Amino acid sequence: MSKLIIGIDISMNDFYACIKVRTEDNSIKIKGTRSFENTDQGFENFLSWSLKQKKDDEWSVRFVMEATGVYYENLAYYLHSQNQKVSVVLANKIKNYIKSLNVKTKTDKVDAKTIASFGIERELENWEPMSPMYKTLRDLCRELLSLKKEKQRAQSQLHALEKAHQKLHTVIKLKREQIAFLEKAIDVIRKDIKATVKKDPILENRIKKLETIPGLGYETVVILVCETNGFTLFKNIRQVVSYAGIDITHFFSTKLKNQEEKMRNIRI
Repeated sequence: MSKLIIGIDISMNDFYACIKVRTEDNSIKIKGTRSFENTDQGFENFLSWSLKQKKDDEWSVRFVMEATGVYYENLAYYLHSQNQKVSVVLANKIKNYIKSLNVKTKTDKVDAKTIASFGIERELENWEPMSPMYKTLRDLCRELLSLKKEKQRAQSQLHALEKAHQKLHTVIKLKREQIAFLEKAIDVIRKDIKATVKKDPILENRIKKLETIPGLGYETVVILVCETNGFTLFKNIRQVVSYAGIDITHFFSTKLKNQEEKMRNIRI
């Protein structure tokens, strides 16, 4: 069976697509490259253009994109609604793949070609839309992270103002009020996150179990769960640890197998 892969590199306003095909004799060819607007009309034009490259019904067609930011989501949901096979790949997998190819040039066109090559070489799983609860948690967690960054920035600014010569007390007062506002907002978001988790006792129980894994606190666990749609993008604990930015050397011990077993038993 011939395999047709559409690699997609997407940004806020537009996206670049590259179509590659592997025929039954195992030869690989580029069928086309083109950019589209990241809009509903752009999605329709893109799908029509992509499917025109399909020679017959026996061809396997798959759309492949990175799980970065939120810009890919509308296109992924659209393609899924049109009964197309979609694969969303962790960004670090694509990054490592690019390194293995020793690709030096980085443009949208090159990235789309590389993603298409990744899809040609690998057997990828189908992407499934995020459940409403996970999406709510994800949006809350992203807002929490944003507020925490704003608070840290404001605290740094306040520290500089307090150390400055001839302090402007009005500005210092406003900065302190800004920090107080951010702290209240962070408390509200944290309460909403816990309230959302409590609505699902099974999820709450599994999150508690995940917290027993060294290096994973409550907020980190919730962020991982919602950002990965219940760990559906992961196969083992090493990938979870890498995604979380935790030092993986901690896990290379006699307890590693037990940790992986624990992860399998409490998959979300």
